[in-house]
Amino acid sequence: MSLFRTIIYSCIVVTLSTGMVLGEDEPGQASVKLTPTGFASYEIGQIVKANPQTTQALEFQTEHLLYQKSYVGFNLLASYTPLPITTNIGVELKSFNETPRKSVVAGDNGLAVRFFYFFYLTRADFLYSKSEGFNLDVGYFPLKYDDNARNLGEYLFRSGTYPQYLISNFDFAAARVTGINAFGTLFGNLNYKALLTINTEGATMGDLNLTGIAAYSVFNKFLEIGAGVSFCSLISANSNHTHPPKSDASNPSDWYIDNGDTNTYTFAGTKLMGKLSIDPKVFFRSDIFGKEDLKIYAEAAILGVKNYPVSIDTSTLGTRYDDLGKRIPIMFGVNVPTFKFLDVLSLEAEWFGNPFPNDMSTFVVNGIPMSVSSKWGNGSGSFYADSTADNWKWSIYAKKTFAGHFNAVVQVASDHYRWDKFGYQDQANMMTEALTQPRHFYYVAKLGYCF
Repeated sequence: MSLFRTIIYSCIVVTLSTGMVLGEDEPGQASVKLTPTGFASYEIGQIVKANPQTTQALEFQTEHLLYQKSYVGFNLLASYTPLPITTNIGVELKSFNETPRKSVVAGDNGLAVRFFYFFYLTRADFLYSKSEGFNLDVGYFPLKYDDNARNLGEYLFRSGTYPQYLISNFDFAAARVTGINAFGTLFGNLNYKALLTINTEGATMGDLNLTGIAAYSVFNKFLEIGAGVSFCSLISANSNHTHPPKSDASNPSDWYIDNGDTNTYTFAGTKLMGKLSIDPKVFFRSDIFGKEDLKIYAEAAILGVKNYPVSIDTSTLGTRYDDLGKRIPIMFGVNVPTFKFLDVLSLEAEWFGNPFPNDMSTFVVNGIPMSVSSKWGNGSGSFYADSTADNWKWSIYAKKTFAGHFNAVVQVASDHYRWDKFGYQDQANMMTEALTQPRHFYYVAKLGYCF
């Protein structure tokens, strides 16, 4: 906690010092206005059923597993009048108990009965807002391009190319990125984003990505159609990391081979995204419906447009990127009308026909652009044996705001939940999703307030 207080105090002192310099009332000088905001939340949930094989050890409890998390966040926004500039410094503290936990407490050195703490930066950015048509955000900041998505979707920034994986987080259907975002609204109904971002983790750390997104609405926003493209690892910080060189084909234990083709597997790739939303309320104005009621929306993406030949591992689960259809996740959702009782009640479903486990370990830990396949456990490894049972995902999300500052969120889902572990090595060993069938699911409730 002392580190948390030190960083908070330092941020305040730096910003106040800046304000003291800019706060002179002399003609032509800018004044600074500080706006502190913050929140706190507590959530409690139960993993009703999960795949025990995803824990890498069968002695863990993976069914009817209670878990708790709490968050405290603080953000300091500074605006510099009359300059069209604002700056943000945001931090969060997360406390949680680990999942999964050993079935017998005595077997895990007390980890099952501890709360752990993570302190992290949520944003540190510089925003230039000259007009509605052009804004520029520079630094580290949250990014969301589909306001309708509550859990699934947002594929351009929550997925991998080679290998393909998907990410979801409770009550945060967005990503945090580092780089530059130029965005705005043109002609009243064309929204755009152009981003140059840098990877901050995994084998492609330091690589630059170029992304463009546009959305156009018609008929008073009855219909909005959007599309995007992301050139992942367009510029590589270390070519041997982004494009690992071809290995010796004579090595029978080789995980990385192109089966004689001159191409080699790579983490780099191009993603394409398309989305749409329909709001039928524009044709029958009524005070009985809430703002989000009746909306229908969908998103689809291609996670890597280029096909690659099958690897030397020619078994059923051998790595293969030769079928474009198996690299396309599709999400669709509908907001059930609650007639202003709730802010939103969202039902979402997703189809992703990828034959491999939704596993990030080969990217983060092993540094090889191959899916987890029969190379692990010689094809006999339990949850690797059939990874088509997880093709369908679903989510039910409900939110209610009280008095403008208090909120309650409830979610029941079979999504891309991953086990929450404190130690990095433990996290690395459990980077596959825990819910590998539609009947694997959890529920969670959160209470929070903000100021």
